[in-house]
Amino acid sequence: MALIDDAIVFIADKEGIRLEAYLDPPGNTGSQYSVGYGHLITKENINAGRITLSPDMVISVQGVGGKDTKITSQQAYALLAKYDLPWRINRTSSIVGNAIWSKLTNSQKVAFISYVYNAGDGG
Repeated sequence: MALIDDAIVFIADKEGIRLEAYLDPPGNTGSQYSVGYGHLITKENINAGRITLSPDMVISVQGVGGKDTKITSQQAYALLAKYDLPWRINRTSSIVGNAIWSKLTNSQKVAFISYVYNAGDGG
């Protein structure tokens, strides 16, 4: 399997899917919401009132901070596969460095990607 496919399977399994926006991280008192497999609804998404995945797939961001946003399972998968993971894979390989990254197995790479997906990249 390709690295992105391995990462999708792993992260989708560990994150679980939520089709309605939820406070993220759980228990925060602010207005930071996520949807799908942990997709953070950004200020840019809120200001635009949408998340555009393709001309045919637009998610309407609803409510203050995106708190009323609802998506389908197809949209959740697309958010993960086309929006969230590609840049995180690139960012993770950059953080680790090519000398090390090139020697890792896909499973090891997925572990790093999952960490960056959940903890952030610090950058």
